Amino acid sequence: MTYKYDDKLMVQLAPGVADLLNNWMNSYNFWLESGGILIGKLLPVDIHESACKIEITDITAPQKFDKRLPLRFIRAQAGHQDIMDKLWEESGFEKCYLGEWHTHKEACPQPSGIDIRGWKKISSKKQNSPWMLFSILGQKKMRLWTIHNDEIRELTHYAE
Repeated sequence: MTYKYDDKLMVQLAPGVADLLNNWMNSYNFWLESGGILIGKLLPVDIHESACKIEITDITAPQKFDKRLPLRFIRAQAGHQDIMDKLWEESGFEKCYLGEWHTHKEACPQPSGIDIRGWKKISSKKQNSPWMLFSILGQKKMRLWTIHNDEIRELTHYAE
């Protein structure tokens, strides 16, 4: 699966990640929100291309200490950080934290005010990638956003 934001950003979901997210969307009951982190690589850009390329290679599933409520998912650092640290080392320090994913009990999910405030806070941290990604899985559709110039921007899904 490939997503794009104008000519600035191209995001590829590794086949295993796309399958996990689709399976989650198709089999999850959405009673309690769930989520995790997006992990991947910033890919080299061809000299003739202007878009930054990102590959999402892994995601974390909900962990033991996360708070899962009907209208809220609060990710605990425990568990997710351990997985991130392991993937960071195993990848020769290439895989990094790229953002967050969670579910909404909507067919076509919309970010809430809480989501937007949280995303902007994450994006403002200097240690994070210049392109942070945020996905919401709905009952029928998955959507992906980034923040550019302090504005929430949705990426467009491109069929392969």
